[in-house]
Amino acid sequence: QEQIVAATESLIPVLESELETVRHELAVLLGRPPRADLGLSADALPDRNPLPGLGLPSELIGKRPDIRAAFSRLESADWGVSAARANRLPAITLAGSAGYRSGDFSDLFNNWFAAFAGGLLAPLIDGGSRSAEVDRSRAAAEEQLAAYRETVLQALREVENALVREEKQADYIAGLRRQLTAAENALGQARLRFRKGEIEYLDVLSSLNSTQSLERELLIAERDILRYRVALYRALAGSWGEEEDGDR
Repeated sequence: QEQIVAATESLIPVLESELETVRHELAVLLGRPPRADLGLSADALPDRNPLPGLGLPSELIGKRPDIRAAFSRLESADWGVSAARANRLPAITLAGSAGYRSGDFSDLFNNWFAAFAGGLLAPLIDGGSRSAEVDRSRAAAEEQLAAYRETVLQALREVENALVREEKQADYIAGLRRQLTAAENALGQARLRFRKGEIEYLDVLSSLNSTQSLERELLIAERDILRYRVALYRALAGSWGEEEDGDR
């Protein structure tokens, strides 16, 4: 029993240190001193909102700074891309845990990109006065185009990963809760059998230790699923900016 208590107590300083450093980081992000009182008094993790129903349309993917930077580099090559804007991405709607994944998504993306690339490269071929200059311009354009395509694909991958992680983490949490229920039942039975003199108290402590370990594991899993939701909002470039700025 002393060993179990000591092991539990040894976790407290580490967790307190992590809690304080996270509070300091949050305070600095809010433009306040590290030790400022943030008024945080919640004793439970926040609930998750439903999956964002914003989908993945062109105006949303266009908010991502990495894609906007890649498109700016594409424009800086000066090869007539004014008519082909980044917001011509196909509109794809998130639908529950399945996300935007579908069997024809690959064809949809490839068709869009083929049309996008054709609109960019056609002016080069038609307007080149010398074959060498056309070849040089075409190579430079294809390089920037490939970089832009990779950036868009990376953005889609980040959204996909966030959706999958959250979906599977929810299944993992459901499994942990079933384990915890079974452990609590076992603990109750162990206490009953100890009172009847059928087992030693060490068996009760063993059941109690298993139950508490599952409780800690469940809390960590619930924290992680909130992190995956944050990752999803980051991958989607967020939506809070539109709510705060009525002009956008």
